[in-house]
Amino acid sequence: MGLMQAEGNPKKSMVAAILGALINLCLDPIFIFVFKMGIKGAAIATVLANVIVAIYITYHFLFGKTRYLTLRKENLKIDIKLMVEVMKIGISPFFRKMATSTTILVVNRALISYGGSSSVAVLGIIDTISSIIFMIVMGINEGTQPIISYNYGARNYKRVKEAIFKSLYISTIIGSLSLILVFMFKRDIIGIFSKDLVLIKKCEEVLLIYMMMTPLLGFQTLGVNFFQAIDRSKIAIFLNIFRKVLMLIPLIFIFSKSFGEIGIWYANPVSDFIAAIVTFYFLKREFKILNHK
Repeated sequence: MGLMQAEGNPKKSMVAAILGALINLCLDPIFIFVFKMGIKGAAIATVLANVIVAIYITYHFLFGKTRYLTLRKENLKIDIKLMVEVMKIGISPFFRKMATSTTILVVNRALISYGGSSSVAVLGIIDTISSIIFMIVMGINEGTQPIISYNYGARNYKRVKEAIFKSLYISTIIGSLSLILVFMFKRDIIGIFSKDLVLIKKCEEVLLIYMMMTPLLGFQTLGVNFFQAIDRSKIAIFLNIFRKVLMLIPLIFIFSKSFGEIGIWYANPVSDFIAAIVTFYFLKREFKILNHK
């Protein structure tokens, strides 16, 4: 799907993603309830969905009329130099995933220590809500990435800056509107996930604290994607690690010791704000280079 996006076929990539989800959705109840296979049936349904999507993608790169890339036998060789270049670009999202997993572990342990299991349940609800917003913003920024990469390679720096500013503008609007909607309908939104009144009340108290810096979400992800797109993998890796590992984890320990459980919730927006400042510094420095070019 990533190759489809890179070659200028984002709609087909979206079709592939939706196709996999729909097939999985249809096959799950059949294997779980009709064939009475339980969890094993769910696993089989997922595998079959992935196989069908793989066939669809393979067909596109072999016979698709809108393809720009074609699978050829002579190209299926190990090229160490090319693999290194691919790894340089892919290592940034790898570190982002690792940093996120590490942070979740630390936050959960801290919340259990200071707030108990109910606080972990609250985090699960809040994280689900914020993840929906994050996926929308991330989709916009990832869609901008091939445009930035292509125009940077073509030395069309004006178009690079235009893509960045438009993506940043749209992401900020989405982040801001999402925060307003969450503020206005927080009880209704939380009620989708739980009917426990105690849990809902606790979630209401910390939801806006945790999501305070949502308008800056697009700015941070755009910065990482931008440096990844122009092959500045070291900066992209640093920005990924900085926000989650170098800032959030230490702040959780410091704030929890000083303020207890509420300090854990405040650690997230504070780390987001500091990360945004650092991202702004690197983007401003890169813009000076672009202006000079």
